[in-house]
Amino acid sequence: MAYSTASLPPNSLLSYVTFSCWDHTAGPLTKGLWASGDVEPPAEAQVKLLTQLVLKSELDRNADSSLVDCNMYHFPSLDVFVTGHLFGARCKSRRARRLYCLSVAVPLAKKSTYLHFHRIAERHLIHRLHIYRVLLHEVPALSKAD
Repeated sequence: MAYSTASLPPNSLLSYVTFSCWDHTAGPLTKGLWASGDVEPPAEAQVKLLTQLVLKSELDRNADSSLVDCNMYHFPSLDVFVTGHLFGARCKSRRARRLYCLSVAVPLAKKSTYLHFHRIAERHLIHRLHIYRVLLHEVPALSKAD
């Protein structure tokens, strides 16, 4: 496992959250995984597949753009509904642009409940990602893990 893991609170609406980036030499890389405390964490192969599917669909995205895009994906084979929050950032330590993604995976059975809260959650998440994007550029220690 090449990524850090942590737990979400039990009885969460979410199955797991991943933080990943697209590396132009290594391809999609998962940097962090937060899994719900009351659900079995996803297999590493499932996390890798999710990262590939979400990031490969956005390869032509401009990494210099200041926008955070929210895209929704329905993966019946993985039994999850995913919202991917994609953004580009320039890493100070590498002086390179990268595409990053915070993916929120919800069990298909809880999709309709999640969608009621999605708009509020999305606004807060985008605000936090804009702050992180600035920090990633300004603080070399944050991007050295990349």
